[in-house]
Amino acid sequence: PTTMKQLELHISGMTCNGCVNSVRTILSNHLGVAKDDIDVSLDDARAVIKIGEPLDSESDPLAQALFALQEQGFPSHKVG
Repeated sequence: PTTMKQLELHISGMTCNGCVNSVRTILSNHLGVAKDDIDVSLDDARAVIKIGEPLDSESDPLAQALFALQEQGFPSHKVG
């Protein structure tokens, strides 16, 4: 059985639930993860994504996701 891993991102610039939805959509589109597997917290300024394979900052999908978030005004970085 595949153990799900968690990827944690710190996300700046979110001010409302609309921002949370935008962040969730961007991450879902770029990482190929269902929106239900992405927990975005406005209060904590972070996103926790359940993924099957570990991603590092060098991985293209993650790099593209972080770039897309930055373009939309949500500068982010991987936690841990």
